[in-house]
Amino acid sequence: MFTLLDWRAVYEGTPDGKALGLCRATVRLVKKPNGGTEQPNALPTFRYVPFLDHPSMEEVRLGSRERHQLSLISTVLKLPPRTPLFLQGDSARWVYTIAEGSVCVSRMLPNGKRRVLAFVFPGDICGLARRGVYLNSARTITPATVMRIPVDALQTLMMRNADLQFGFICKVTHILREAQRQMLMLSRKDPVERVALFISKIEHAQGADTPKTIPLAMGRADAASYLDLSPDDVAQAMRELIDAGAIERVGHMAIRIANRRRFQKFIDGDRPQPAHARTMGSRSARSG
Repeated sequence: MFTLLDWRAVYEGTPDGKALGLCRATVRLVKKPNGGTEQPNALPTFRYVPFLDHPSMEEVRLGSRERHQLSLISTVLKLPPRTPLFLQGDSARWVYTIAEGSVCVSRMLPNGKRRVLAFVFPGDICGLARRGVYLNSARTITPATVMRIPVDALQTLMMRNADLQFGFICKVTHILREAQRQMLMLSRKDPVERVALFISKIEHAQGADTPKTIPLAMGRADAASYLDLSPDDVAQAMRELIDAGAIERVGHMAIRIANRRRFQKFIDGDRPQPAHARTMGSRSARSG
């Protein structure tokens, strides 16, 4: 008989049903390597930029002890694209950490429109709730591996582990900073600058070891909703960034920074404005 330390349940979801409140799943047991020890990238974790002085690194991750403790109460879910993690208004029974892939977080507004609030990447967490109810919905964008952690078990664990408590406080602070960054991004009147800031945010979300290629797996409509622009505005802004030599496409769903100095001018708002430049591309401005 194998213990929890020896085996881990992996749920391979399909988008056409539900089980355990998430999706119809096939369960298989995966033997951990090295006789019960787990590889570091298989353990649940999250990353954050510390708010205290931490000169040795740009980002911090949970320690191995905290990651191992979380692994004992979490379930690994392997999900295809467009699989819901949770729905707005559902009972908030779990918190999710992203190990691989990307997730879109959105909310249905009173007028019936769906608004994208965030894109979640490896090292991030999601499952914001109020009084035990999810405030938003979340679904996978790409094939994803997520760790599902029961809220009650997490609360018990955090009461016994001050380092884990502090890690969650730092992560919440990190999320707050990112929300403020989004507010500043949406305050930009130039759609091209707004899209450039969005690309910079996605690049930063890949982690301290910034990749040369920046994946843009989300659809144009989701990106437009997040940026409060129309899909046409997003497409035009991407073309202008490419024509300016700031970025270049890599395949169908990725880009790279072609010229960092030119790209930074869009971030800083220092680029020369053409005579025909638009001053506001948001849907809200056009509808007003």
